[in-house]
Amino acid sequence: MTNIAFIPVRGGSKSIPLKNIKLLAGKPLVYWTAAAANNAKCIDRVIIATDSDDIRNTVLGFTDLKKVELYDRDAANATDTASTESVMLEYIAKSKLAPDDNFFLIQATSPLLQSNHIDEMFAKMQADKADSALSCVRNKRFFWSGDGKSVNYDYRARPRRQEFDGILMENGACYINSVKNILRDKNRLSGKISVYEMPEYTATEIDEPDDFLIIEKLMAKYNKSALPTGKTFCFDIDGVLGKYADIKDMNGDYANNIPNEQIINICNKLYDAGNKIVLHTARGSGNGIDWSATTREQMSRWGVRYHVLTFGKPAADFYIDDKMLSLEQLKLIS
Repeated sequence: MTNIAFIPVRGGSKSIPLKNIKLLAGKPLVYWTAAAANNAKCIDRVIIATDSDDIRNTVLGFTDLKKVELYDRDAANATDTASTESVMLEYIAKSKLAPDDNFFLIQATSPLLQSNHIDEMFAKMQADKADSALSCVRNKRFFWSGDGKSVNYDYRARPRRQEFDGILMENGACYINSVKNILRDKNRLSGKISVYEMPEYTATEIDEPDDFLIIEKLMAKYNKSALPTGKTFCFDIDGVLGKYADIKDMNGDYANNIPNEQIINICNKLYDAGNKIVLHTARGSGNGIDWSATTREQMSRWGVRYHVLTFGKPAADFYIDDKMLSLEQLKLIS
């Protein structure tokens, strides 16, 4: 018996073009679920099924994920109207899977899925002696129908949230079924279904551009592997690592600037994660004063970890950069 993780990704997303390889926390979106499946103990192979050359070339760069394989899905099963089941059935028909092999459908739009979730879900399915399984989160919202009827609670006896069981909602992260069941029922779920409850924060999926911002923040909090690595980050000092941007606010002496602890903490996290940290400053560019000794002593005193310190950035009122990362975006890492 083989356990196959199957991740279907297509290139024709309308809401976010090439959504599945758009960067999320420094890596392509599809990388996160591929890594979760690759690192799950119960998974033997990870199949990424795509119709896109751009996605295919991106996945070929996942050299650290040894279980990952590519499958060229048919264009007919990569349209806006094609069902996920259609590409599942296409792959099963063209591959040599045994009837008793387990088929894990994993969706790239659920990057908060982690390897322990996959292992725990499969173990629960086996303990439940179920035919298939799905992942859910517990939703404690109160639902109503369009005709004014409460759906999941009695509005005349409104429960407190801590006493309310809520209702389980699919989060779209993972489904498990056997190959024989999928072929018979043409569905990702069959027979007795085991429900695996994932943490509430995993309810968010990537559907719209704002979801990237939300999930990056959640990943920074819950997924310690979300930090980018192997990149070069260039930090300005005054107004970024230091709270004041204008020397006038420092009484004419850069030594009087005070540390921005939150940004320094992020800088150090990126340093520790294996990124190259370059500090870049315009100190002295306008009047020729050498601030190098003061700056190095100050960075040491503030506890900033870095690789290179450069001077001479031209003085300006505005800086424009096509690779700019705003302070608000940077804070998503914290």
